[in-house]
Amino acid sequence: MNSCISTLLICRKFMNDARSYVPGWVIDSLIESKLNKRFDHERYGLKPKHRVMGAHPTVNDELPNRIACGTVRVKPNIREFTETGIIFDDGSHVENVDEVIFATGFKFHFPTVESGKLIPVHDNVVDLYEYMYPTETADHNTLAVIGLIQPIGSIMPISEMQARVFFENLFGQHKIPGAEEASRQEKFKFL
Repeated sequence: MNSCISTLLICRKFMNDARSYVPGWVIDSLIESKLNKRFDHERYGLKPKHRVMGAHPTVNDELPNRIACGTVRVKPNIREFTETGIIFDDGSHVENVDEVIFATGFKFHFPTVESGKLIPVHDNVVDLYEYMYPTETADHNTLAVIGLIQPIGSIMPISEMQARVFFENLFGQHKIPGAEEASRQEKFKFL
């Protein structure tokens, strides 16, 4: 609840006007102090390299509890995949991995998926048909990027809908166009 109140406060006209007179680092420091009283981001390996107002905020009341009780474990960057597991940058490894969720954070690229070639990012833009399918692989319809969106509200309901569309497509209930048509439609999306 406190994070919602903080978000509302920084969006109010008063705060917008105050930002004209108060240095950004002061505002960032105040907000970071308030947020870290509830959840120490550095302790759990979630402190970004930028200041709090330097990127689109993510608010999740459940994540701190999940990390604290161990149902979610924060790991460093992936160095490489093995046949059945993952080796991380710190040398630790996990075996018998069934699923990988890429939470790339604030760096917008996918270097561990075919060295960044399968989902190419150019000028911080990725061509995803319907905000999900890489246009270059649309002929195969077996790879989707779920949750690569920035809504004003919650991302989870949208991600759930994307997952449903992906499985409808995968099992033939829905069909996306081939690579050429998907690419053509993407070019006209914002016109």
